[in-house]
Amino acid sequence: MKKLLKWHDKYTLKILVSFLILFTALYPKLPSIHIMRTWVYIRLEDFFILATVLIWFIQLLRRKVSLPRVFAGSIGAYWLIGLISLVYSILVIGPTLIHYFPHLAALSYIRRIEYMILFFVAFSTIRTKKDVRDYFIVLASTVGLVALYGLGQRYYVILWAAFPSFFQSNPFCFPSFQTGNEEFAKGLPLCLPPGGRTTSTFGGSYDLGAYLVMVLPVVIGVFVTIKKLGLKILTFFVFLAGLMLLIFTAQRAAFVAYLVGSIFTLFIYKRKIFIIPLIIISIFSLSIFSEATAKRFLSTFRISSIVTNSQGQLVGEALPAGLKSKFQKPRGGEYLPSGSAYIGLPQEKTLETDTAMIKKTLTPQEARRLKLADGTLQISTVSGSFLVRKVLVYDISFTTRFQAEWPNALRAFQRNPILGSGYSTITLATDNDYLRALGETGILGLLSFMGIFLMLWITLCKLGPSSKPSMTAGFAYGLAGGVLGLALNAVLIDVFEASKVAESLWILLGISVGSLLLYKQKPIPYMLEVKKIFTSSKALIAYLAILVIGAFSHTVTNFFVADDFTWLKWAATDTLQSLPNHFLNAQNFFYRPLVKIITFFLYTLFSFQPQGYHSFIIFLHLLSTVAVFCLAKKILNDKFHAFCTAVLFALLPVHSENIMWFSGLSGVLATLLILGGTVSFLRFRLNNSKVSLVISFILTALALASYEIAVVAPLLYLAVDALIVRRAWSKKNYLIHIPFLALIPLYYLLRIFSNAFPGGGDYSYNLIRIVPNFIGNFLGYIGLFIAGNGFLPFYDNLRNTLRSQSSLFTIVLLVVFCVLGYVGYAQRRKAVSFLKKDISRQIIFGIVFAAISLLPFLGLGNIAPRYLYLGSFGFCFSLVVGLSAISKLIVGKRRIDSKWVVVVIVLGLSVWYQLENIEQGKKWKKAGEITADTLAYLRVEHENIKATDSTYFVNVPVKHDGIWVFPVGLNDGMWFIYRDRTPHVYQVNSVDDAKKAVTTRSGKSYLFRYDKFGNISQVK
Repeated sequence: MKKLLKWHDKYTLKILVSFLILFTALYPKLPSIHIMRTWVYIRLEDFFILATVLIWFIQLLRRKVSLPRVFAGSIGAYWLIGLISLVYSILVIGPTLIHYFPHLAALSYIRRIEYMILFFVAFSTIRTKKDVRDYFIVLASTVGLVALYGLGQRYYVILWAAFPSFFQSNPFCFPSFQTGNEEFAKGLPLCLPPGGRTTSTFGGSYDLGAYLVMVLPVVIGVFVTIKKLGLKILTFFVFLAGLMLLIFTAQRAAFVAYLVGSIFTLFIYKRKIFIIPLIIISIFSLSIFSEATAKRFLSTFRISSIVTNSQGQLVGEALPAGLKSKFQKPRGGEYLPSGSAYIGLPQEKTLETDTAMIKKTLTPQEARRLKLADGTLQISTVSGSFLVRKVLVYDISFTTRFQAEWPNALRAFQRNPILGSGYSTITLATDNDYLRALGETGILGLLSFMGIFLMLWITLCKLGPSSKPSMTAGFAYGLAGGVLGLALNAVLIDVFEASKVAESLWILLGISVGSLLLYKQKPIPYMLEVKKIFTSSKALIAYLAILVIGAFSHTVTNFFVADDFTWLKWAATDTLQSLPNHFLNAQNFFYRPLVKIITFFLYTLFSFQPQGYHSFIIFLHLLSTVAVFCLAKKILNDKFHAFCTAVLFALLPVHSENIMWFSGLSGVLATLLILGGTVSFLRFRLNNSKVSLVISFILTALALASYEIAVVAPLLYLAVDALIVRRAWSKKNYLIHIPFLALIPLYYLLRIFSNAFPGGGDYSYNLIRIVPNFIGNFLGYIGLFIAGNGFLPFYDNLRNTLRSQSSLFTIVLLVVFCVLGYVGYAQRRKAVSFLKKDISRQIIFGIVFAAISLLPFLGLGNIAPRYLYLGSFGFCFSLVVGLSAISKLIVGKRRIDSKWVVVVIVLGLSVWYQLENIEQGKKWKKAGEITADTLAYLRVEHENIKATDSTYFVNVPVKHDGIWVFPVGLNDGMWFIYRDRTPHVYQVNSVDDAKKAVTTRSGKSYLFRYDKFGNISQVK
């Protein structure tokens, strides 16, 4: 009896785990017990798993097996968060939802426990290194059998052709048992048609593809480890069979994920010599074995001609005469229907109207003001003329995700961002596991789930090298590639909830971790490694990305205002061939050719829809924030204070005009390029990298093609040399600045020859007031930085008051500067000692950086928040360095880390900044509503205005609550409504002025008036 019990303790669980590897993959998804309100069934494998877990639990109570504490903690944390989410959804969220059933939510939670507990069961079976070999044999046999069955499904028609008389009397096929709909899930056997997507023993081609994505890198990892030729050949044939099966699933995402995961395996396992052969074999097999899969790759995107209205909203696909439009346009034409999204392509010529292709007449009811979902007016109807465009259309499998499944998951997330809406509150298919996790278990659920894999990665990094070369290493590194492949595949497929995939995944992970821990010689400092990962530069950049996207995503739907319409009209009337001309002909506008080119491509992609433009601005702001972090880190050699600087820069409310207004693109783009050039120049100085010097020069030249502020870039590099690098003054060190300085006169010559706007009005300097303007404006920008946008009205009032006493003000300033100069000269020794300290030089550098960045604007007669975008880095940098120095003085010799003082202050400022940003976002939203309502009103109520008519506008809102509305851009905005029929546009001060002007004009005249709220109406 003791021998039998000893044998049981040693082999029973291993045999059961081996059986589960085989059975869960090979046994079709046949139903056993039906669950009400769904077509998901309890299946035979669930009973086997339950029996295995019960035996393991008994062994655990007998202390014959043990739990890995780290993984018990991480997986237990995920289970606990899931339980809290489940209870909250049943008690709070569930009762408010239609088609919510608590028993389904509970079963979904239990199912995840069922999958993940297999990790501990498999982990408990690893006692020697030979166990890994045994398990790989089982896994390879499973893959081979799954492949054979799948190949049988694919080629059984060959048997029919070879033995027709036999199969006519004895119908036969390798049946497929799918779970794609309620009827199939009942266990209905299906014979796949020739060339159909192979499912083998799985419930669908998606599940089979995900399974192969996971196991094929494991086969590859072991293959490159095996030394015996016979076993190597056998393993290669298993891989080849699995690859063919993957191709026959026709899963594009799975094929790409497999390739990435396999390459990753070979890369981290340091078997890079096999990467090229692997790619060749994979691509060759794809082109040979399955023409259908190759066609699916090619059909992911296709060039087509579509019909849009004058605002770029989709009406239909342009087809030959006599055929109906392929896409069904929704009422109002605002949103694309599922399966019809497109990406614009550059047009070879200016778009022309084509009324012969599609012309739709609306009923009187439809011709009334169309309303959007949020209650605002629809800008365009679908009557009138239309445009034919060449676009890149992507297929229905992508657009159904973008327009239906993913928004559904995001709505579930928004109900409770911390814990989600609970299990079973999203449809069976979300086709994105990360959005599913956010929707069901919120941020905590997703982070805890990802934390499990973080522990797995740390284990591999610490123990993987010591396990080389062995089958354990090949298995572990291969599984790492398989998990990466699954992670990529999870962007488009729900792979971690697919039973056959999830059960195998957690079993293999348990085997891998158990085998790696056999090589552990000392404890693994998991918490220290986690801290390193979460405080690494890459992690900090990821936090900045989350911060920027979260802070400004609410502005994405704001409509265009002011100069935006001018930029968009240029883009709409531009052509691909004329883009180089922008470098030689500025058309009496500011010299910004690079911005014009970018706007052209943005218009090509997004047409007249603002979401894409605002998203692009936010993306550039994110890159600028990352550049701030990199520059501050290079100077301070300290990630913490660099991160604090970047956080302040990212959230500074004074940047709202740059980020929330598309016309701020010039300043944001130029700032990004200048900061990038400064980082590259500093890297050149510190590392003597000639490549970095060339990159800095290129970025500076591009910045000059983006915005006038770029003329200060060479001066900033001089400041870096003088205050940060502190190079000795010599010809060799400072001759390097000559190419940068030479760009400035070349830039001005190019401006002259390209007929760029020379300045004037608000963009001119008054030499008489240049000194007080410089001083007063610099102080004004400091006030803007400290107090935000609310400081601007106070500054304007103060400036108007002092303008009448400008002479006295200038004299006072000169006296103050003379006194300061004398004091500085008298205390010159202390000043020199002060400058020798790093902190002092860093604070001065930040102030000098801000002053140099503002040089082009300090002489102007006013200040504007958008001009502070680049200079704010200097102020943020000096503020953080100064706070660090003060906090050290406050803390002194106390045990408290001075960094916590900085954290508290920066956190407080961040909260204040974000509240200001939210308020600014509402103001910009309101300004956009005024412009959108104006164009919608004209489009719906005055569609028949002609080019010979005249329109007069009274009380046109230049600003609303301090935000730009129509200082310019009204006539350009109307062009998007009327195109070639755009009437004459006049802005007058009063109704009487308009009536006087009407008598001198030919054609019909229309008079419109704005009230104090920005609402437009016609005066008859």
